[in-house]
Amino acid sequence: MNNQSFDPNAYGNQPTGDQNQAKNEQTAGQNTEQQSYNGQPYGNPYGQPYAPYQPLVQPAHKLAMASLICGIISFFCFGLPLSIAALVCSIKAKKEGNTENINTIGLIIAIVSIVLNAISVISMIAIMPTYIQMLEELLEQSMFIFRF
Repeated sequence: MNNQSFDPNAYGNQPTGDQNQAKNEQTAGQNTEQQSYNGQPYGNPYGQPYAPYQPLVQPAHKLAMASLICGIISFFCFGLPLSIAALVCSIKAKKEGNTENINTIGLIIAIVSIVLNAISVISMIAIMPTYIQMLEELLEQSMFIFRF
């Protein structure tokens, strides 16, 4: 027979409640480091500090998002002021180093909105004399109707 004593913990068996209590009493009052499963302390195994947290978003992400939102809203209301704001935000974000697609899309939408707003203003100016003449004729006809 073999004279070696059997150690249940040597084969990965969990200690019983009595063994846990005895172990806790032995280590009570000692300043011990928490050990991982292989006996190494938790954390970086090489003793080097972890690299600082690096954000996943690019610089000026908020400006790029603002240019996209202003550009989209400029199609529906406050056309020219919002499209100019979108253009300014997009250019400022690009100068600060943002290369995201959101910034490029915001820039494109701002330019398209400015062009469409310019076309609408030019067409209104071109149509204005005809519109004024048509209003004058309607007023003359309505005055004729109300004289009776």
